[in-house]
Amino acid sequence: MVFPPRPTVVDFSKLYLMESSTTSKSPVELNLTTDEAIAVRVGRPPPNPIKGRWTGGSRKPNDAIWMPASFLINERFRRILEGISATGYAVVPCEITSRKGEPFGGYSFLQVLGKCAPIDDTKSILVEKEYPAGRFPAYKGLFFEEGSWDSSDIFSPLGFTMTVVTERVAQILKSEKIRGVEFVPLTEIYRSTLPNPHGPNVVRH
Repeated sequence: MVFPPRPTVVDFSKLYLMESSTTSKSPVELNLTTDEAIAVRVGRPPPNPIKGRWTGGSRKPNDAIWMPASFLINERFRRILEGISATGYAVVPCEITSRKGEPFGGYSFLQVLGKCAPIDDTKSILVEKEYPAGRFPAYKGLFFEEGSWDSSDIFSPLGFTMTVVTERVAQILKSEKIRGVEFVPLTEIYRSTLPNPHGPNVVRH
């Protein structure tokens, strides 16, 4: 197997954080603990077949459903990734049912296999950002050691549960009007410098 060369110069404005466009709380209850979901996310087999129950308000789930560790994606989303030969991911089929027990077919758990070094705060710009409670110091931009990225289209910094995608993946998913996700350039991400009670792997904008 021949791997592409690892880029030593990275245009971070053309890498995007893929995040939920709809909610801060997942509308699906899975039969996985958070630790199990994180383990599956990075490529480990699930301890049991993945099952979940839809608890959201809409009758029809989005193409992508946010989970604390990753996303559930439907067949349409998966076919688009396959059609452009995207790299750095795998999928695990899931059985998702409605509140009444009716199946929502075709969803899979997105495994993020591409990697880079952890986020390096020293590479970010320290600015003041307006939050609901006032102006506070914030880091602008998500950056990592450039030579550490394995060139995957879908990847995650080590030790973090965020999903980062390349420009071509973001553009095709936006052009296909995939519902449930949005894309923010890494250079436009803001994070509070204050201690985060949810742990270091949570990005705040």
